[in-house]
Amino acid sequence: MLNLLGRSAAERLKSVTIVLLTAVLVSLIWQMSNQGAAAASDQAERDAAVAAAWRFAIALTTYDFAHPDVQVSQVGAVSSVSVRDRVRMATADLVAAKASSVGDPISAMVVSEIKSTVNVVVRTSQVVSGSYVRTGVVFVGLLSVTVTLSNGRSVVTDYRWIESLTTEP
Repeated sequence: MLNLLGRSAAERLKSVTIVLLTAVLVSLIWQMSNQGAAAASDQAERDAAVAAAWRFAIALTTYDFAHPDVQVSQVGAVSSVSVRDRVRMATADLVAAKASSVGDPISAMVVSEIKSTVNVVVRTSQVVSGSYVRTGVVFVGLLSVTVTLSNGRSVVTDYRWIESLTTEP
């Protein structure tokens, strides 16, 4: 054992110092790898939230007065029951206005993230027709979508329109 650590006190001190520095280096490498894994996990959660907001924007802006349950079903696939019910309540207005729309998200960006809640703003474009608008009118809007991450699933728990602009065909 003395040969391993060295014969003199100085050699033993050097050996102990080398062992301690090696332990510190291994610890730092381990911490850095954990931080990298956490950052990758955070990015994956943000990406999942953006994907859910994107699918929700498509479902919200694509509808047909003749088949309102299709929109409700598509919205329900990515959102909470309360959000689905808000959309379902609007279907009577869609039917009365004979409104139809084909929507398409243009871009999306995470604007805030607090614990398991991610707020995403989605820029949308939709071509609308109905009783109260000329056929082919384009609405471009900003949609704020709140996505909650729960049990490995991204669920839209709230939304609101920030801005909507109309352009003529």
